[in-house]
Amino acid sequence: MDNPINWINIIKTECPTFKCKNIFLEHITIKSHLQNWVDIEEEYYMQLKNTINYGITQPYSIKDLNNDFEKVKQALADYLNQELHKKEITEFNLNRVISNFNIADFSTKGSSVLRKEFCPTNENEIEDYNKKFDGYLQDMQQGYFRHYNIGYPKEILLLNFNYTDLPKKLIQYIRTNNWRLEDCVKKTPIKIISIHGELNNNNNPIIFGYGDDQDEAHKEFEKRGGEYLNNVKTINYLKTPNYKNLLNFMESGMYQIFIMGHSCGLSDKTLLNTMFEHENCISIKPFFYEWINEENEKQNNYDDIVKNIYRIFTNKSMMREKVVNKEYCELFSTEK
Repeated sequence: MDNPINWINIIKTECPTFKCKNIFLEHITIKSHLQNWVDIEEEYYMQLKNTINYGITQPYSIKDLNNDFEKVKQALADYLNQELHKKEITEFNLNRVISNFNIADFSTKGSSVLRKEFCPTNENEIEDYNKKFDGYLQDMQQGYFRHYNIGYPKEILLLNFNYTDLPKKLIQYIRTNNWRLEDCVKKTPIKIISIHGELNNNNNPIIFGYGDDQDEAHKEFEKRGGEYLNNVKTINYLKTPNYKNLLNFMESGMYQIFIMGHSCGLSDKTLLNTMFEHENCISIKPFFYEWINEENEKQNNYDDIVKNIYRIFTNKSMMREKVVNKEYCELFSTEK
């Protein structure tokens, strides 16, 4: 049936004694507005708070909640394993994976870095280069929505959140002759970090839980310890070197963030805040979805992503400086 709330209510109507063994699964099934996996993580966090609010009288204990959540995580892994066999790399728009720098994307600090980074060493060419660069900046200030491309990154990091090996397949495909690239891009080293683990890899187990350790309720979880901390992402990051490798990349130089397919929900707040507010981050560029609603109106989720990014930042003025405005952003997909 189209709406999950319908079938579960129908079952309860037809069979009043019906009980769902997995209470957490029942919660997320009834809440049919949950659209993304991050919503399920945030729902787990809400249920975790409930075990504290109700105390020992709450029939749904922390142990029961965690057991139910583990079963949902396993169902997620099973689902992803099935879906991977249905997709071909050629279905994805690979032009979004690698692109050259666009001066319109960068903060004031980032523009200054770019000017120095790509300035020619030949003194006869420096004056012409500065005039050209200043022309770019003047056009931007006057509101000309042009994309000025200048140079390529020296290194690319694909930070994978979705547990699959899709990034590896994309890179393999990019490096073949099936996709034309300029020589400078072909030589760009590309690293992949599956920050939340990988399917079927015991050495990099799936991390699925909550990652907002600045929330007030988290202080209470810390006091209680034990099973209340089972699904804290900050703790589970320590099981692999992935997080440290990410920090090393961030410290290595200025970087721009492309957001593709991530809602920037609060379940990843601590990690995203570390990345977004780092002094070396000079641009955050969301790629958004677009679709046609029931009234045949064109819709997109750019505002939804930016609202979530706003919640991630503690320094709002920094957020306004770093996030790329919609005119310069691009579609990631026309389907949702």
